[in-house]
Amino acid sequence: MGPADREKLLAAFDRVSPESRYRRFFTVTPRLPEKLLRRLLDTYPRAVWLNPVPEKYWGGTTSIGMIRQLMEERMFPLTLDGIDRGMRELTR
Repeated sequence: MGPADREKLLAAFDRVSPESRYRRFFTVTPRLPEKLLRRLLDTYPRAVWLNPVPEKYWGGTTSIGMIRQLMEERMFPLTLDGIDRGMRELTR
């Protein structure tokens, strides 16, 4: 992810339901805060995404596809194997 991905990340956040936003940020968050977005893009350019949705369903949602693209395919399932693969990616 980089500064050029700003609009894509904002668009992906806009697709997250209000309930999901509340559960992730523990507050009503109508839009991804600019400060958080900037921090994510500037601080973690090689971050990986651990997705709690089972991998077999990833092709079925637009938001997962958008995040996967933003992460440059660095998305892994939230399983022991997925965590292991994500850690290997981070140490490359």
